[in-house]
Amino acid sequence: MGGKSMNEPHGDLADDDTAPLPPISDEPWGPTGGEPLQPFTDFSSSFAAPPSRDRSPAGTSHRRAIRRVIGGAAAAIVAVGIVGAVWMLRPDPAGSEVEVPAEAADNGDSADLERLRALLPTGFADGACRPDAPGPDTAAQMVCGANTDAGGPATARFLLAERGVDLQVLLRSSLAGVDVVTCPGRIQSPGPWRRNATPNQVAGTLICATRGDLATVAWTTDEKNRVNVATGGKTGPTLAQLYTWWSSHS
Repeated sequence: MGGKSMNEPHGDLADDDTAPLPPISDEPWGPTGGEPLQPFTDFSSSFAAPPSRDRSPAGTSHRRAIRRVIGGAAAAIVAVGIVGAVWMLRPDPAGSEVEVPAEAADNGDSADLERLRALLPTGFADGACRPDAPGPDTAAQMVCGANTDAGGPATARFLLAERGVDLQVLLRSSLAGVDVVTCPGRIQSPGPWRRNATPNQVAGTLICATRGDLATVAWTTDEKNRVNVATGGKTGPTLAQLYTWWSSHS
């Protein structure tokens, strides 16, 4: 096949950079004129030899002192690093171990609590009753343990209603889950109850009930705006005993 030589220009690409190189001269290597070269000069004597290491006892002691200084400095740096690491990893007593105080329970207005406490029936020992958070339509509430009087309840709850609240509605809502029964002596339940001193005046509403084997007597004290729930325990009192206690403590 015909074609152009690699040394021939290719169209527009032919320029000074791609033109054939000139032939190499056959002249021998070396200077063509001027002064002859001077003989080689030895400069080795002008360089000082490195100082020899001092192996005398004084030099050895000096080196040991330097090593001790360097070693001590390195140990100090390591110690500082360890102390810093321990300090960084140590729990922050001001952050991780702060005790957050529990939110105080809202037991109602103190004046309402004192008013309710003054209305509690006799027979409860000191510390047997404590304030409890009032529910809907209730200004104050107290829960009590066992009453020590004969036939007294194992537990009791006393509520001071808000002004204008229907006490019978609040009474029934406090007795959810009980079975209403007739009170001992064939007394109507629920029904009105009266004090012996004022037989013609209704003092409130009375309900006798049971919750399983537990007897319950509950009543309202209308003039005091109060709801009362007394409940027996597994070992008593019976409904008759609790009703007798109520008749002298209402």
